[in-house]
Amino acid sequence: MNSSTQDLESKGASNGSLPNIESPKVYPIRWCMLILFVFFSASNALQWIQYSIISPVIRDYYGVSTDWVNWTSLIYMILYIPFIFPGSYLLEKLGLRLAVTIGIFGTCLGAWIKVGSVDPERFYVGFIGQSVVALSQVFVLSVPARLAAVWFGPDQVSSACSIGVFGNQIKMQSNKQSSKEKLCIFQIGIAAGFVIPPMIVIGGSPDQVTKQLYILFFGVAILTSTLLVLILICKYFRSGLIRGSDVLKVIEIGRQTCLLKKSSPWVTKTKKPANFSKFSPPSLLLKCCCLVFRNGPPTPPSYAAQHQNEEKTSFVQSLLNLAKNRSFVLLLLAYGINVGVFYAISTLLSEIILTFYEGADRDAGRIGLVITVSGMVGSVCCGYVLDRFRKFKETTIVVYAFSLIGMLVFTFTLSSGLYVVYLVSGLLGFFMTGLLPVGFELGSELTYPEPEGTQAGLLNAASQVFGISFTNLYSQLFYQVSYRWANISMCIALAAGLFMLSCVSSHLRRQAALSSTAK
Repeated sequence: MNSSTQDLESKGASNGSLPNIESPKVYPIRWCMLILFVFFSASNALQWIQYSIISPVIRDYYGVSTDWVNWTSLIYMILYIPFIFPGSYLLEKLGLRLAVTIGIFGTCLGAWIKVGSVDPERFYVGFIGQSVVALSQVFVLSVPARLAAVWFGPDQVSSACSIGVFGNQIKMQSNKQSSKEKLCIFQIGIAAGFVIPPMIVIGGSPDQVTKQLYILFFGVAILTSTLLVLILICKYFRSGLIRGSDVLKVIEIGRQTCLLKKSSPWVTKTKKPANFSKFSPPSLLLKCCCLVFRNGPPTPPSYAAQHQNEEKTSFVQSLLNLAKNRSFVLLLLAYGINVGVFYAISTLLSEIILTFYEGADRDAGRIGLVITVSGMVGSVCCGYVLDRFRKFKETTIVVYAFSLIGMLVFTFTLSSGLYVVYLVSGLLGFFMTGLLPVGFELGSELTYPEPEGTQAGLLNAASQVFGISFTNLYSQLFYQVSYRWANISMCIALAAGLFMLSCVSSHLRRQAALSSTAK
């Protein structure tokens, strides 16, 4: 049961024991899909803490309380909970391309609404825009599960994770990839959200802050608009509403215009449109884009994926099956606690740092970056360990234990100097964020062959519930008792999660299924 998925599948393929299952095949286009989704997810994630990381400036400019600023982050979690189930259902029914289009459209719309909020009297407009972006997150967090499930093979889990890592956080074999890709993809946006707002919005007079906010909001809106255009081109080109011949005619008109200038880089010795359309950057970009975001490959990437397709159950039945799975419920709670603590620390990071180091606004953003980047490294390392040793439960428990240790060290070293805080934050991020893909891989083993979108939705919904609860609890203890008791409460929660995780079953359903298939 601990032998690798790759070996099992290779064995099954070589001994001819799977006559009714088509030979697995993976397609290069899967990487293009992943890269484009990286930018889409990052554009949504960077807006999560866009306000709270510059809390003092936002509070003074709009004349609102710190609680209202923190609610711009909490709204992400609140809206996710009721909408994840219809979102997961729509993803299964409508497919990847339409789900991604809806998600990026909402992200783009919300970003432009926030452009109209740059006025001391329009905080409510910005909150509406933030809510629209938060609602679109349903499609950000659900898509990677499906994307990985239908496109990536069992021997590419770690490499897919690495690509995703350097690209938000978070099933059977394919579900495992979903966790990594989603986690790592989302992390790029979180890292940008920690760093970019403090660099642009540095405070000053109301007029200066107005200009700074315009730059910030316009930049994000333009980014999301560009992604929306790319995805729409992809969608309608593939559906036939935009014909390749029409696009090439437009490109040729541009080329003929360039020929008016003898020094133009587009001038070629031959005037055949085919040469230009084959090698020009606009055409290459369009071709790459038009290959992206199909609903699924012609051939499943693994025997496990093929088996899952054949064993599909209804959405409601899948929910009932997961609710009856004791080990999954324990993992659900433990995972939710870990992510809830991460959300609480991230949301209130600016206030935590400024309490000890006055004027260290930029350091707060950089410390958040350290937490996120170290988490990326942790995700890659943990993924490698799992692929190498296949010890799912053991690895999850070890990483969770170090997350608890990291939180304890963070609690008692906050006043020891900024350099110490940077170092300890890196340790905390490495294990706390690095745990996320590991936990999802364990979940994939425990719930096979349930649909990856349903399982991912439940795990993410639990994260939002604990995120809201822990952020409010941490905030109350931080302001009314002390920072130390606020942090200790998070440590107690992590200890409870570690205990629940230790009670999870060691039976790995996916590995067992692959073993029986290979025999």
